[in-house]
Amino acid sequence: MKSFMLGFVILSVLGCSSVGHWHHRDNLYLFRGSPNSISLARRLTEDYLEGQKKGESCQEAALKYGPGVVEFYGLKDYRYLESHPNDKFPCLKYRIQASNQVGGVLWDNLIVCFTCDRESPQDFYGGLSISEIIRP
Repeated sequence: MKSFMLGFVILSVLGCSSVGHWHHRDNLYLFRGSPNSISLARRLTEDYLEGQKKGESCQEAALKYGPGVVEFYGLKDYRYLESHPNDKFPCLKYRIQASNQVGGVLWDNLIVCFTCDRESPQDFYGGLSISEIIRP
């Protein structure tokens, strides 16, 4: 049931916002077709989250990790939860701990979605970039 709900949320949000990224055939079932992509996506996400812990701006992060990044206020910690290699869209789920604007510390789930451009000149992450971050 959780997988169904996760898939529903992803499809609902993707249907409303960044459909353009998913028209590329290479991105559909990316994790199933290229198992190494999951470890590259995790490294990309964790590099991005480490940058957020150090206070990296959204503009800096977008240049390095992709146009779908967001800026977190006071990111403290994160942990990888899961991936679904057989899902149509390449996404990873993380749990983060961040401060809010009034000093409280909250845990929140994130779904990090990716796009892949194999012809990208920046190949450190295998052509992957963050296309969107969803807070379900």
